[in-house]
Amino acid sequence: MRMGGMNRLPDADERTQGLTLIEVLASVVILSFVFFTVLTLMTNLLVQSQRIQQKQQALLIARDVFSEMAATSASAVVQQGDRSVQQNGTTYLVHPSIRSNPPDWAQGMVYAEVKVTWTTAVNGRSMQQSVDLTQVFPQ
Repeated sequence: MRMGGMNRLPDADERTQGLTLIEVLASVVILSFVFFTVLTLMTNLLVQSQRIQQKQQALLIARDVFSEMAATSASAVVQQGDRSVQQNGTTYLVHPSIRSNPPDWAQGMVYAEVKVTWTTAVNGRSMQQSVDLTQVFPQ
């Protein structure tokens, strides 16, 4: 019943309809932690993707040198010496060589090696990476 002219106090159910400041702050902290974790994961994935792309590019460059060796001769390509190749902002140093000690099964053949090196940044530090490929060519 309502008493005339008097305001009544709200029931307990009516007072619990909003969020308290502590609940809002806790939600913001949890969401910030989740956002930071996802952002860190995405950054790491981007760095790994760049490394993989650089390694694939180095492998393609080495394969191009082998194709050149097959088209002309391995000795002629090695005599041209080292070269540098610029791809997607990365400089690759290509070093073709002929191994002087081929395995027994490659006797009488040219045992060629191509080493491709490049420098990449890892956590703010420069780090040199390389790919070594070998292939056998007839003399």
